Amino acid sequence: MAMITAITAEGNTMSSRIAGTFARCAWFVLVDPAGGHVAFHENPFRQLPEQAGVSAVAFLAEKGVKKIISGEFGDRIRNLTEEHHIQLVVITDTNKTIGEIIDLLTSTFKKEASQTDDHP
Repeated sequence: MAMITAITAEGNTMSSRIAGTFARCAWFVLVDPAGGHVAFHENPFRQLPEQAGVSAVAFLAEKGVKKIISGEFGDRIRNLTEEHHIQLVVITDTNKTIGEIIDLLTSTFKKEASQTDDHP
């Protein structure tokens, strides 16, 4: 089963920057580093007056996301993602582009896969 990663983004291109916040980001980028699939999903919850984070976590969990990368997460989100067994990764350098982060994910995945192949 694929380990789908979600990245919060300010826009819907590879040159868009990572979003500084999780729940109010403009876009979620879903990445399957094993298959190389990338899909941009507009965040339908960003304008909600409350519960945006809860709704976003449920949305991503339904999509099979196991890791979320963002500039920051609120305390309630940390607890909620634990319940869904979703790992959180904070990238404080919000100048990073989606393309740069995907390249890092893909190279890390390939490295881990080759180590797994070497050690049964």
